[in-house]
Amino acid sequence: MDVLSDVLRTLRLTGEFFFRTDCAGRWAVRIPADRRRIRVHLVTEGTCTVLVPGLGRAVTAGPGNAVLIPHGAEQVLAADADPAAEDLRTLLSAGRLGPDGVLRLGEGARTARMVCGLCRFDESDCHPLFAQLPPVLVLRAGPWLGPALHALVEGEGPQAGLGALADRLFEILFIQAVRGWAAEGPGQDSFLAALADRQLSRALEALHAAPDRDWTIGDLARAAALSRSVFAERFRAKTGMAPMQYLTEWRLSQARRLLLGSRLSVAEVAHRAGYASLPSFTRRFKARFGIGPGEYRRSPEAAAPAAAA
Repeated sequence: MDVLSDVLRTLRLTGEFFFRTDCAGRWAVRIPADRRRIRVHLVTEGTCTVLVPGLGRAVTAGPGNAVLIPHGAEQVLAADADPAAEDLRTLLSAGRLGPDGVLRLGEGARTARMVCGLCRFDESDCHPLFAQLPPVLVLRAGPWLGPALHALVEGEGPQAGLGALADRLFEILFIQAVRGWAAEGPGQDSFLAALADRQLSRALEALHAAPDRDWTIGDLARAAALSRSVFAERFRAKTGMAPMQYLTEWRLSQARRLLLGSRLSVAEVAHRAGYASLPSFTRRFKARFGIGPGEYRRSPEAAAPAAAA
């Protein structure tokens, strides 16, 4: 069981908007804070400095580098670390995004090019992995982007399908950035640290392989080869959640996925999520998401979460 892949599949990442940017001279643009969105900036030519309040340092990206801001924080993209920035919304309102899908910043000879994307994810699935992501992720994307990136940047040939191409590209960039961050070993108290813990990872693998099993904390502790008290304390310290709370959240997350991606009845979804009683499942689902499972399946938000404000 690849737990990290299992978790990443629950992220309903949807591209909402993307555009190309040509930058010249001394330029800077401020992007306001916006929850439930992941900003992606992929540099294809020149360099870009990214400043995020609270980060304490500027990030500089060159060709083939992607900078991702996963928590919707305010950010400034600039030619250098001391910008006088224009507001992105003001620029868009003023018609600075051309009919060719290119936002032009600054004056003179071109010094940088980027593809910038805005992605939305389903924030109701608040898995600790997503909550613990750093303010900025940097990905050294490398040459594997190839033809997809060329199609987005150059805008040549048929334009049909470019939005879907951007969606998939940004999703891959995000997953690759998270994998790279995971490989760096981000701190001792995090969900990824729990995956790196040989004993806790055994319990997580068992839980993710069979979320419908009638688990007890004793069962999970035995899977980890730890005493109940040591297991519970270590699990909470790493993930920020008690083991049974994590189990409940994961079951409800899987139930949401089944409600959207299958034709199973609500009763069968409840069973596969580990609930022997449909009323119990319905109460727990509604308490967590504010809507019953049947109503959720029929809701426009469930069908298209990226359309919500």
